[in-house]
Amino acid sequence: MRDRIGLPAKMLHDIVARAEQATAGKWRAVGRRVVSGETGLFDAQIPRNGVAENARRNAAYVAAASPSAVSQLVNELFRLRRAINDADRRVEEAEAEVARMKEETRRARAVAAAVTLPTTAKAATTAARLAEQIKTRAPDVALLVDSLAAIARARADVDEEI
Repeated sequence: MRDRIGLPAKMLHDIVARAEQATAGKWRAVGRRVVSGETGLFDAQIPRNGVAENARRNAAYVAAASPSAVSQLVNELFRLRRAINDADRRVEEAEAEVARMKEETRRARAVAAAVTLPTTAKAATTAARLAEQIKTRAPDVALLVDSLAAIARARADVDEEI
């Protein structure tokens, strides 16, 4: 199964490990400071040609990316990856089932063709052989196959009487 998301799992695990090592608790911006409880974590710097509002916005952004928020985002990403992989697996299973059913249909058509051709004992024998193969591989269609084989045998009997 392919990984549709470009970030390597190791990188994501490293991010969670760093988040677990960072200061715990709810982070919030107070002006241009990021604090947790009463502890100041850091001050956002004002660039030389920048304005104080940019520092406040940066502090708000960093506070929003607290360790718990980052861990939640990464865990959600892992959950979504598992869901995608599960969906991919189900699609592959459905595709395999479709291929199996196409093969069964092809074989059933061969039996039907043997039934509708001018019948002879050889055609009835071929139909019976194909019917047994289909019943072995697809027991759920056995009644249909038996009916088609009976028709072939009946037509062969009629042809032999004529």
